[in-house]
Amino acid sequence: MTGNIETGNPMKKILFCATLFLITLITAGAQPELQWNFRNGTQKGKTWSFQSTDSKRKGTVTCNDYLPGGGALVCGPGKGHRAYFGKLSNSSAAIDITFKLNAPPSRKMTLFSYQENTWGRAYFGIYLMPGSRFGLLFNIDNKQEKKKFSLETAPAALHAGSFHTLRVTVSSGGMARIYLDGKLLKEDNGAMSFSDFTAPPVDAYHPFATLGHSYWGCNIGEPFDGLIAGLKIMDLPAETPVEENTQENDSASRADANLLLKRTDASPVIDGRLNDSCWKSAEWTAPFLVLGAMSQSINGLWETADSKFQKTASSAAMLYSGDTLYAAIRSPYPAGMTLRAEQKTGENIWLDDCVEFFLRPENSDAYYQLLVNANGAWQGMKHFSNGKSEAWTPAGMKIAASRSANAFDIELALPLAALGKTAPAPGSVWTGNFAREGATCGGLSSWAPVGTSFLAPDRFGKFVFGSRKDYFSNSAKPLEAELKALPKPNRTAENALAKFKQDAQAKGESRKNWTELHNRLGMVANMVIQAVNSGKTHFVWQDDIWANFGPDRKIPFGTRELNALNLEIARGARAITAFLVTNLSSRALMTNLSFTADKTSKNLEPLVRFRETAFIELHGGAMIPDPLFELPLGSMLRVAPGNTGMVWLDIDTSALKPGNYAGTVRLYPSFSGFETKEIRLNLRVSPVDVSKVFVRNWTYAVRAPWHIRALKDYGFNCVIPIPHHYYPEYDANGKAVFPRLEEMIQALKDNGVPQKEMFLLFYPEFSLWSPIRLDDGTWCNFMQPKWQAELAKRLRLLRDWLKEKGFGYEQYAFYPTDEPHGDPENPRDKAHFAFAGGKFIKSIDPKFRLFANPYKLDDGRQQRYFELFDILEPFYPQMNRKLIDEYRNSGREIWTYSIFEKSVQAQRYRHLFWENLDAGFQGPATFYDLFAMSGDAFNSYDSAPGSKVIADYGTIYENRRLKKLTPSRRQEAWYQGLVEFKLAKFCREKIEKRRKAGKDVSAEEKELSQIIQEGFSSGGNMDTAGRKLLKLAERLND
Repeated sequence: MTGNIETGNPMKKILFCATLFLITLITAGAQPELQWNFRNGTQKGKTWSFQSTDSKRKGTVTCNDYLPGGGALVCGPGKGHRAYFGKLSNSSAAIDITFKLNAPPSRKMTLFSYQENTWGRAYFGIYLMPGSRFGLLFNIDNKQEKKKFSLETAPAALHAGSFHTLRVTVSSGGMARIYLDGKLLKEDNGAMSFSDFTAPPVDAYHPFATLGHSYWGCNIGEPFDGLIAGLKIMDLPAETPVEENTQENDSASRADANLLLKRTDASPVIDGRLNDSCWKSAEWTAPFLVLGAMSQSINGLWETADSKFQKTASSAAMLYSGDTLYAAIRSPYPAGMTLRAEQKTGENIWLDDCVEFFLRPENSDAYYQLLVNANGAWQGMKHFSNGKSEAWTPAGMKIAASRSANAFDIELALPLAALGKTAPAPGSVWTGNFAREGATCGGLSSWAPVGTSFLAPDRFGKFVFGSRKDYFSNSAKPLEAELKALPKPNRTAENALAKFKQDAQAKGESRKNWTELHNRLGMVANMVIQAVNSGKTHFVWQDDIWANFGPDRKIPFGTRELNALNLEIARGARAITAFLVTNLSSRALMTNLSFTADKTSKNLEPLVRFRETAFIELHGGAMIPDPLFELPLGSMLRVAPGNTGMVWLDIDTSALKPGNYAGTVRLYPSFSGFETKEIRLNLRVSPVDVSKVFVRNWTYAVRAPWHIRALKDYGFNCVIPIPHHYYPEYDANGKAVFPRLEEMIQALKDNGVPQKEMFLLFYPEFSLWSPIRLDDGTWCNFMQPKWQAELAKRLRLLRDWLKEKGFGYEQYAFYPTDEPHGDPENPRDKAHFAFAGGKFIKSIDPKFRLFANPYKLDDGRQQRYFELFDILEPFYPQMNRKLIDEYRNSGREIWTYSIFEKSVQAQRYRHLFWENLDAGFQGPATFYDLFAMSGDAFNSYDSAPGSKVIADYGTIYENRRLKKLTPSRRQEAWYQGLVEFKLAKFCREKIEKRRKAGKDVSAEEKELSQIIQEGFSSGGNMDTAGRKLLKLAERLND
């Protein structure tokens, strides 16, 4: 794989449509009012001058300290940077500032200020405070009026030494918002803007602005300590009003999007016109959030889509009756644009201008996705928590579309029976989202702040049925029950709950109060948790180790403290589990994790490893546990007050004999006032040894020797050298040597991989790297006579060297090009490089083996691939049962691959192996990619220099400078699938051995098939299936 996600695979496109449209459809933002990038200034004496560029109006910035060649103003005490551009009178505006801090902020500092008048009579400022908090201030103080508006954020993820982009948007009488690197930090209503400055300036020197400092009389803060690399001031459209019948706009609760579904007895006519009376009284969402594109020149700079798309953002509403859900989506689009609506129902609707509707019923393991284009053609998908997705055709659903000038509307009726549900009780909450994609909306837009990945059920908005008051009342009931069950009354918590219930009844129906009440509900829940666990400073517990959650995870009511971990595993595999530690105190917790084995289990003691599962922020703001960090000293765990930490525990059983082992995990606190915790650990090591079960094991892109050694835990036995790794060098005697290839092989040996199990996948990538430099310094290109002669010489030398080292033909193959597609006879198509290059390699030596991962599986050329290539790796999400059967019966070795971003549930990686088991494929279940990250691996908002791609695919976090790797939970889930894949192979081999001995194995074959289906099928359980596999393997072990 080369990392190109624009591959045309239908399922791949659905999974990655967000990234695709960001790359291909979103253009740069509209022309700003004023803009400076501080790259092309003129110097006169000690003063630099910069003119605004690509702006609607002219402006000048003067400064007395500049970083030549670095495109940045140097800020600090004594630095005076001013901007002159005349009066700002925008009623809605956005200000972008790109900056870099020299050190974490220790005082209040000014980033930008605008002085409308003298002596502090009218000014605006943006500032940074200790704790990495940001703020803005509008102030008017003159004889005519006194008026002020301010907004300050909570602490943000700010890194000294890195560039960040701060965006402030203000709308007079409307919303003010502060974003950092694309993430919304804080918003509030009743804002001011520059149009509120109505008094004329009293002198000729005003208005003006300052960067990195405040002018006297306008005390925003002290001088900024760092660099300012960009300033942009834009006019924004006023926020699109919701329909007149809508009582309130949901902007105030955007960070926790929620929509009230009113019950209706007058069902709408599903004709797409949206003129029924029930829609007039329904609650509508605010206009969808229109996503933007990342700057190609400055990492972290988020550029908005053109303002015309913000003016025409979609909005949606929902209703329900006794047996049906109803949804309506209005989608205006800018004048002069043409809708694309070419796909038919069941086809790839995402290719058109379309809307998407996501729905996850309460307590459901699955969620549903509908894509509908402007003609009403639709496509349905059902997604499961185990990672499996399937087509969904809800019985009885009605969908209609209508078009008017510069708009299309969608209306649908979805029977609750199609979801296996009845009408929810008032106050019930389901989750879901509305989204839109296509050129007419600027690429992507979404109601809930899910970010660029729409398949994100953990970030869906809330659909509240019937009544918000009932929702709050329902939420209070379990808190009441917990308090009543306490041995002693807790008056503080009881009073707080009573006051919450009173306020919820008084004002809970209004969605403008949602955020306040929802936050108070969380605070009361914390008080109840504290009361239930009175006397405990921290709580150790266990839940689904693969679930996504943030560090603010709360202990579910009724959860008992963990007292034992019970594990069983096949010998030769790592046993994996995890547990949670919630700090209930207001102080930081640091505790020393230790393990003491029982006297009969001393061999276990050095094998127990603890790691910390750290949290990362996904694009859109959700936090998930992903990277597995080594703990300081291998044992010191730290948890912030009120937070939950996750301890990852694994045991390598390779050195253990089959049997039972036990010991005690102890959490010994470092600070006074915290109690010691103990957990019993019980391990059963099975006599089934999976280290003796050979399977080809690889994924993209195991290559560098230090990577190979660092990934020993995952048992890779295949590497993918590229040309400079396997083209020959020559020693002093003129003998061909292959030192880089030898280093890879040695790294595999160091990991304990027997040479007979190694596999080398040589990757020449002829479409990119085919030119060869000859000894005389000249170059020759693909399939030219000199090229053929030189490549043949090099590959024969490689073959002979491999033979000398003991490698047979079955231990390596050539991978001519990545994802070949198109006509093999057309030199412009990648298929030409695969077939022409592959045939030439076979002509050098017919015993050479070839590998291909075809780009399009059902283009009618399958047989041609089967005839030429020895190993085929189809893109599994594109496969149907017919294609699976074709590939399985092709007589070729079949691997599979998939492509995931890091927001994908960890269990999806494990499921890859169950997909291969169901398909009957014997080869690796691979994915793209171990290391493919766009920019910094831990930052979900940035991109690599010169790229707009912000998708992170890697399961391994890498520090190349220090040559250190950190795996992720996703990589661990993949490993667990590998162990289960080996167990299934063990069972198949034992069944086949019994068959050859003349025994009836029909019962065992049936049982194995049923277990595979339990792990593979929708709604199946891989944990249960894995345990059953181990039991079957033990019965078959002889």
